[in-house]
Amino acid sequence: MLDRSIHMNTLDPITREAVVTVRGGPSGLVQTVEARSHRLTADEPTDFGGADSGPTPYELLVAALGT
Repeated sequence: MLDRSIHMNTLDPITREAVVTVRGGPSGLVQTVEARSHRLTADEPTDFGGADSGPTPYELLVAALGT
């Protein structure tokens, strides 16, 4: 399992101590993203080798830019 964490240091009092962790499983392309008490699943479509169990990382990025 691969874990990557990003510690966010900002002046915003809500996110000042936030940690975003991404965990990848031993096989496949599925990733679990944890931010505060929220959990998201990112994956690739079956055409690209994933299980299509969640939005692609690019779809999550576009959603983040749109908020």
